[in-house]
Amino acid sequence: MKSSIFPLLLSIFILMSLLSLSPFSQTSKLYPYSLTVYHGKILVSYPAENTIYYYINDNLVPFLHIYDPLQILSNNFSIYIVSNGSLYYYNGSLYRLNITEPFMLFYDNYTNITYVTTYNDYVYELNGSTIVGKWYIIGSFGYMTFTNNSAIVDSELGYVFLYYNGSTHTTINCQDALSAMAFAGKYFISGTFDPIGIFVFHNLSVLKLDKIDDVYFNEIYDYNITFIPTNVVPEYIAYLNGVLYVASYQGLDAIDLINSQVFYHTNTPVYSMIVYNGSIYAATPNGILRYQLTLPRLYELRVQAEDLIYEGQQWGVIINGTKLESTNSTMNLLLAEGVYNITILSSWIEKPNVTNIILNLDSNYTLYVDYVRPYYYVHVYVNDTKGPVVLRVNNETMTYNYTNITLVLPAGVYNVSLSSPGYSVFPKSIIVELFSNVSLSFNLHQMITGSEITTLSTKSENNNVIMSSANIFNISILVLILLLALFFTVLYKLSKTRR
Repeated sequence: MKSSIFPLLLSIFILMSLLSLSPFSQTSKLYPYSLTVYHGKILVSYPAENTIYYYINDNLVPFLHIYDPLQILSNNFSIYIVSNGSLYYYNGSLYRLNITEPFMLFYDNYTNITYVTTYNDYVYELNGSTIVGKWYIIGSFGYMTFTNNSAIVDSELGYVFLYYNGSTHTTINCQDALSAMAFAGKYFISGTFDPIGIFVFHNLSVLKLDKIDDVYFNEIYDYNITFIPTNVVPEYIAYLNGVLYVASYQGLDAIDLINSQVFYHTNTPVYSMIVYNGSIYAATPNGILRYQLTLPRLYELRVQAEDLIYEGQQWGVIINGTKLESTNSTMNLLLAEGVYNITILSSWIEKPNVTNIILNLDSNYTLYVDYVRPYYYVHVYVNDTKGPVVLRVNNETMTYNYTNITLVLPAGVYNVSLSSPGYSVFPKSIIVELFSNVSLSFNLHQMITGSEITTLSTKSENNNVIMSSANIFNISILVLILLLALFFTVLYKLSKTRR
């Protein structure tokens, strides 16, 4: 009897020993969801476990049992907890606060005040368990950040400033799909979910304007704002050692703000992200992950476009999914060391000699792109000539012994003229913008030679001389006859008077 019970008891003891280890093993939990720092230690919530744990040296130590702790936030001495649609305050004891539909929690380091945004567009200011302020923000997206004189809430209108002196101001931002915000060094970062990316404000005084009219991307440069597309919707933003971390359920991006480039990406979803002891900690389905990225080395990529038809003609490339365009023949890009998928785009009617390359950028590099022009027919028709014709296309001269000429030329702009000995030509020349097949006609008229012109001129002068002598003789005879008639008339009158 004893021998049959002993193995059973041993099995139960071993099983219980294994089970007793599971509550303290991070891998045994479904996944962590929210992170904060309390009394200098990381706290992490596991909603599926209805528990908040200390996270110490990769181990989990139970701290507080509460139903479905979706979000936790601490000012290092007390804790706010979003649980089952309600907001709780913990400072050794647990209090339920009179705030409905809590959404997100934010802590203001400048004032040691906690804010909670709600699904019903309200923002509450909390000091301990006391509500000290309440605002209604129309169309609030529920994200906040802070300056040394105000809290900022984003909304469908733009940025709403809640100044510590009690006043408010709204800066209307026509990019009305805002998400997480943060200050990163000298920049203000504003996330957007449509399009997905971040707006980087290089001039913070823009935030004081009444309106930022940046509906179209080409207008944001008027405000000294740049846009960086990201792989993830910016729900969480953190800045550490020059690296901007942007994260959400779609993964995490690390961005170099110097050259506006995402240099690291992971598809692992992030549910919460904090800065702690010189590292980024993220709550993910794979547990709590720590990031400590450094800025990569930067190199210059020079892309040189050759043989464009017009000066100032637009052309472009797509680098790792980002489209870049230029009207200069050269693009100078400052990129992080890494592998780049580069697609060369067609420019109007020209095609690049290479359409796609994979470049491992580990030094300064120049990429030459020869744009190949399509070829078109130029049909030249010449009438009324018996001799050769000389055809000039730009600076090239060609002689033909026939009047129907066909040229095959690359697309471009050409000055076409034609000549033939002994003939005048109309038109003198034709400017051809060759972007399709064209037909040209030249009319030739035979010219009189120089010797013939001289001979004709000489004969004309002799005839004029002969005609002039005959006229003088006839006039002289006529004058003589008139004088004789006058003389005889006078004699006749005199003879009659004498009688």
